[in-house]
Amino acid sequence: MTGTGTILSFDVATVAGWATAAGSARPLYGSHRIVPAGTPIPDACLATLRWAGTMIDQHRPETVVIEEPMVISRTGADIVIRLTGMAVAVAMAARERGVVVHFYQTATVTKAFVGQARFHGGSKEKKSRVMQQCRLYGWNPLNDNEGDALALLHYAQSVLGRGAVERAAGPLFHDALPAGRGPAPSAYPAGTVQEREPF
Repeated sequence: MTGTGTILSFDVATVAGWATAAGSARPLYGSHRIVPAGTPIPDACLATLRWAGTMIDQHRPETVVIEEPMVISRTGADIVIRLTGMAVAVAMAARERGVVVHFYQTATVTKAFVGQARFHGGSKEKKSRVMQQCRLYGWNPLNDNEGDALALLHYAQSVLGRGAVERAAGPLFHDALPAGRGPAPSAYPAGTVQEREPF
């Protein structure tokens, strides 16, 4: 699955967001409840592996990008294990198919997308700002899972140099597109990329 330039992004959670685009094509995006709340961790990870494999087979990306689980001081061990396991399951599905995987930090993506990573209103304000920015780009995500996946796609397209990227020249996509299906991502200055090594 190489040569397409397609990126498939995942915001992994019980309800996962995803977004994908090839080069300067309009993005497709959506969200999916992988398992009901309270599903045992091993079953949630297995379901994630299967769902991610289906998504990868359908969209045939060259690269999969995954938002790292956000761990804060009050996050319980059960949640950390669950979200980490589900994110790794997506990576496993991609690597099983020979697809390159990148992980990106939530704060890095958010800062690049909306201009800041910390908000006085906490996660509620962060989600609102991401959704607002998506709509400014002509996208119409139905929920913050889709919004986060679009922000991640936007960031990955710029830092990985996909599509018509000219980092010093401005937006990745230069033409405004109809609401809900068109990006106008910004380029990112050198030194802003923070990711784990691809595997």
